[in-house]
Amino acid sequence: MKIKELIEMYVAEIAGMPGKTFGATHLYCLRRLQKDPIAEIEAEKLTPQDLIAFAKRRRQTVSPATVTQDLTYLRSPFDYAALGFNRADISPLAFVQAKPILGKNNLTGKGRPRDRRPTAEEIDRLNAYFDLHDREIPMRTLFEFARVSCRRRSEITRLQWGDVDMENRTCLVRDMKDPKMKKGNNHRFALLGRAWEIVMQQPRRAVNVPTERIFPYNSKSVGAAYTRAKKALGIDNLRFHDNRREAASALFEQGFGVAQVMVQTGHKTPAMLMRVYQKLNAADLHKGPAGSHR
Repeated sequence: MKIKELIEMYVAEIAGMPGKTFGATHLYCLRRLQKDPIAEIEAEKLTPQDLIAFAKRRRQTVSPATVTQDLTYLRSPFDYAALGFNRADISPLAFVQAKPILGKNNLTGKGRPRDRRPTAEEIDRLNAYFDLHDREIPMRTLFEFARVSCRRRSEITRLQWGDVDMENRTCLVRDMKDPKMKKGNNHRFALLGRAWEIVMQQPRRAVNVPTERIFPYNSKSVGAAYTRAKKALGIDNLRFHDNRREAASALFEQGFGVAQVMVQTGHKTPAMLMRVYQKLNAADLHKGPAGSHR
């Protein structure tokens, strides 16, 4: 069995399990791996040398962190083979043996956490651009909501009127991104201050339809509009997802504690929140401890 066939069996197997789906990135990577020369190797004959050669090819165009991700996705079908497909001859041993060499030679590695937050000037420039363009999508509103709600772009465009708790000013976000749970990972967050105002300003077309979306726009179209604005303004290295970091960091700056911010972001442990989403400004330390300058 060639590796590309093993991957295909794995994709079909997981897709057939109730409640199990592949994330878009995961599936895209698996499909790309099926087109790589390594996919033509017989799965039971894979060697550490094959993996090292693959990593060297990929490192010509991508970072060590991306190679690590590729190898993690490539290994998944091998891990599943023995029990899932009754193929004891297909083993992940080659991955175990190659790992030290890959890391030592900078072929694999961990990515650096992003610390990018939009500056006040960039926010003003983007807002001005949105005021003049993208009439079909209220990008200025979506841009601001992302900065005050801690929500991802795909989450914002899935929010439903029926999930808004009018009394407590909270909202349920369904199927939040999670590496272990693709469906049913629902989380309730607070519509704080400006976030509540923005939601209440949105027109409701079908009052008796709880599944009506608050922001009925295509997530990919929102992303494309944001990218188009950045390019037009010459703003580099700024992603829509960075607005989630901006929102979480702003909550810390306002004096909220880790547990409170976790409620808002939906993180299950403090580690990832603190590593990726708490990016405070050094200059703000002059204002004193968090909360003293609210």
